[in-house]
This record gives sequence, structure tokens and C-alpha cells, in this order.
Amino acid sequence: MSHSPFTGNAALYDRWYDEAPEVFAAEIRALRHFMPVSTSGRSLEIGVGSGRFAAYFKVTVGLDPCLDMLQLAVGRGVTPVCAQGETLPFVDGSFSCVSLVTVLCFVDRPAVMLEEIRRVLTPGGRLVIAFIDRDTPLGRTYEAKKEKSRFYASARFRSAAEVAALLGTTGFTDLSFVQTLSA
Repeated sequence: MSHSPFTGNAALYDRWYDEAPEVFAAEIRALRHFMPVSTSGRSLEIGVGSGRFAAYFKVTVGLDPCLDMLQLAVGRGVTPVCAQGETLPFVDGSFSCVSLVTVLCFVDRPAVMLEEIRRVLTPGGRLVIAFIDRDTPLGRTYEAKKEKSRFYASARFRSAAEVAALLGTTGFTDLSFVQTLSA
């Protein structure tokens, strides 16, 4: 991704969570089902953005291709790594937990990224994905309005079934889903 819609707009994107605290709280409640506040071992958030979720869940490393976002994440205590999820600059088995929060829709090659995640996860490690399900009322709203959005114009929203199939083809099993937001 040579140009990110977040470059030069990181503070604007981050401020949205201040203006919609109920959305952030709902997402935290949903993620808490799968990702405890303190994880054992090292943890990684791919597409860490401004670091709000990483800071809350005490994620140790945040990866993002946008330097503007990483600068905000550093301010929240996240160790930044500027890279893309499809080419993770970590050795095999580096993390006990990897998370993606509203990132899958921005990834050009999700299967490649998921294979990289499998590589860097420890045996028995956990992958947590939060995504906008295209087939829900909220997903249909985002899809209908994405062309007018500074941030989501290039997003590719997927259904839960598509995400499950993608995870299955890359070797992830024992899937659990929870829905948190609606339109």
C-alpha cells in the first residue's frame, strides 16, 4: 500500500473514537471475550493504527504501514514497527497473540497475511480478528457509504462466512464469533 488514507489524517481518525466512546466501549467488550487484558507472552496488533486497542489490551508490539498512526501508538506505550501484515519482520513463533481490529478490509492479500500470522504465532497461540461483517445491517451501511468515506473508500468488507473460509484455507480452526455493533 503506497498511499494510506490515514496518512495525514491519523489524528482525525483517532478523534472519531473520542466522539463515539460508546462504539469503542462496545468493541472492547466484544474483544474481551477473546483477548484478555493481559496476555501471557508477547502480543502483536497488525494495523495498530493509533494504538487505542493495543494500549487497552496491553499489546506489546504494534505494526502499521502508516507512520502517522504509529506516532500516535507510541504515545500510548506501544512498540512500533512500520511494515505490512503480508511481510511480517519477525521470527517464527514470536507472539502468543496476534490481533487485527478493523484491518482485514484494508489488506490486499489477506491469505498471505494469515499465513504470515500462523508463522509468527507460538504453538497454541491465538489470533483475534475484529471486522465489519458486510452481511450485517452495519456492514451494509458501511458498504453503502464507503465511496464518500475518506477512510473506507478502498475497503473490501467481507462476510463472516468469507472470513471463516479464509481462515480455514490458511489452517486456522476452532473459530468463535461474536457481534457487537449494529446500524
